[in-house]
Amino acid sequence: MNINIITKFKILILPVIFIGSLLIMFASPFVVKTSALSGSSFNASRIIDDSVFFDSNSMGAQDVQAFLNSKVPNCDTNHEAGGGYNPPFTCLKDYRQNIQGKSADAYCTGAVSGGMKSAAQIIKDVSVACSISPKVLIVLLQKEQSLITDTWPWPNQYEKATGYACPDTAPCDPEFAGFFNQIWYAARQFQRYVKQPQSFNFASGKTSFVSYQANNPGCGGTNITIQNSATAALYNYTPYQPNAAALNNLYGTGDICSAYGNRNFWRFFSDWFGSPVTGACYNGYTGPVNTNVVFRKERRVDYADLTIYSGASTGCVESHLWQSGYGQWLRHTASVQPSIDYPNTQLLYGDLDGSGNDYPVLFGLTGTTTGMIESHVLNQDMQRFLAHSASNRAIVDPGDMNIRLADLNGDGKDEPILVAYRNTGSGKIEFHAWAPGMQSWMYHIATNRAALDPSDSVVEFGDIDGDGRDEAILISFRNTGSSRIEFHVWNQGQWSWRSNIASNMSAIDPYTAKVMMADIDGDGRDEAILIGTKNTGSGRIEFHVWNNGMQTWKSHIISNQITIQ
Repeated sequence: MNINIITKFKILILPVIFIGSLLIMFASPFVVKTSALSGSSFNASRIIDDSVFFDSNSMGAQDVQAFLNSKVPNCDTNHEAGGGYNPPFTCLKDYRQNIQGKSADAYCTGAVSGGMKSAAQIIKDVSVACSISPKVLIVLLQKEQSLITDTWPWPNQYEKATGYACPDTAPCDPEFAGFFNQIWYAARQFQRYVKQPQSFNFASGKTSFVSYQANNPGCGGTNITIQNSATAALYNYTPYQPNAAALNNLYGTGDICSAYGNRNFWRFFSDWFGSPVTGACYNGYTGPVNTNVVFRKERRVDYADLTIYSGASTGCVESHLWQSGYGQWLRHTASVQPSIDYPNTQLLYGDLDGSGNDYPVLFGLTGTTTGMIESHVLNQDMQRFLAHSASNRAIVDPGDMNIRLADLNGDGKDEPILVAYRNTGSGKIEFHAWAPGMQSWMYHIATNRAALDPSDSVVEFGDIDGDGRDEAILISFRNTGSSRIEFHVWNQGQWSWRSNIASNMSAIDPYTAKVMMADIDGDGRDEAILIGTKNTGSGRIEFHVWNNGMQTWKSHIISNQITIQ
C-alpha cells in the first residue's frame, strides 16, 4: 500500500502560488507558509488528529477540483509512450469514470450514487459517505501513485490509485481495481480500523512495535503508544514508520532501512493543508513574542481579541477572545496558521458577507511568495482557509501603508482598503479600496490631509452615527496642537472634515496604548476605546471607553490579562 520509489522519475514538488478571490468563499487547500517543513516535527504517535482525518466537510467538490487544477495547470496528454502505454494520457483533474455506485453499510453509512463523475466528485462523494476528509483521500492518492501532481499518469496508476489490496509483497487484487473502487474501499477500510480495532495490529491507546522497513526486519523499529484512531488507521494501512534518515532528508531519500509511506502522508498533508495536528503548527516565524489587541464582530457585537502572532507555545497564530467586560475569556483558539512576522503580515477581522460575523483575514504586506499583497481568509473558528488572493498591488512597506477592513459604501460588507500615510504620489493620505477579489480597484481617494508619520497618527474606521456606513477617522496620538488625543472625522469622500475633536485625554505613547473603534454594546454605533497594553497603572491590559464626543468617559475596565509585549 505504498510506493517507496517512483519508477516514472518525473515527480516535482511545486511551490505554492496563491491565486484566488478574496470574497468568493471556497475551501482553498493552501496555507501560508514561512519556511520549509522539518522532519523534527514528525510525531510518530500522533501523525494526524481524528478531528482532521474524519472531517468530510473540509472541502467541497468544487474545492477538490480547484486543488487538482492548481497542482497540474497543464497536462502532458500527448507525452511519448511509456511503461507499455500509449498516449493520450489523462490527468486526474480531467479524469472521469462511469461508476455503479455503492450502498451504505456498517462502515460507510452513506451511499454513493452511480453515473458519470469527475475524479473530484468521486473523492467528495466517498468522503461524505465514509466520513473521511477529502484532504486525506487526496494525500493518499499522492502518497500511493503520485496522481495529484502527475502530468501524464499511466492507466495502471488509476487501477491501483490508493494501493488498496496491493500489499508490498504480492500483486494487487483485481477485484478492487479501478479509481472509484480504490477510493471507496480505502475510505471504507479506514472506518473498519476504527470500528473493529480489536481485529487489527494497531489501535488508539495501544503500545505496539512499528518497524522501520517492512521488507527488512533487521532494520528494527520502536514501540509507539498510538494516541488516536486516525494515526492507528495510517499504521494499519501502511505498517511502518520513517527512521531518522528518512526524516533528516524529508524531501529526499534516507538509507537502506528507510520507508516513506507515513512520512510522505504527513509531509504532503502539512505542505498542502497545514498541520494535520490541531493546536500545533510547523514552519512558523521564530522571532520574539508579538501580540496585538483587535476587535472582532460576532452576532453584530464587537468582542476584544488578544491576538498572538508569534511566540505562542503551539507555534500557531492564536486568538484569545474576551467576554464582554474583559474579566473572563470567551474562547481560546490556536489557528491552523503558523506564527507570522508582524507587521509584515497582519491579522484583521471583517464582515465579508454581511452576516454580522467577522472573518479572520491574514494580509501579507511584504515578503510574500508572489511579490504582491496577499489575502488569506480563514473560516470563523480559524481551523481552515476559505480563500486566497494575490492582489493586483505589489508589496508595500508596512511603515508607510497598512490595510483596514471597513464598509465605506454602506453595502453591509467590509472591503479591504489600502491606507497610504506617506510617500504617496499626491503628497496626501490616500485610500485605495479593492473590489471583490482584489484584482481591481473600487476607488482611489487622495484626501485633504497631508502625508504624515503613522507613528503619530493612524486611520481607523467606525460607524459612529449608526447609519450603517463607516466613517474614516484620523486619530492623532501625539505631537498634536492641543497636546491631547485628537479625532478628525472625514465627511463622505474624505475631501473635507465633519468634525475635529481634541479629547479629554492627554497625548500618549502609541507603543504603550492604542485607540480603536468598536460597537461593544451592539447598539449599531461604534465607540472610541483607549486600550492600554503596556505600562498601565494596574499592570493589566485596560479598556477606557469614551462617551460620544470624546470629552467624558463611559467606563474604565481593568482586564484579567497582564500587559503584553
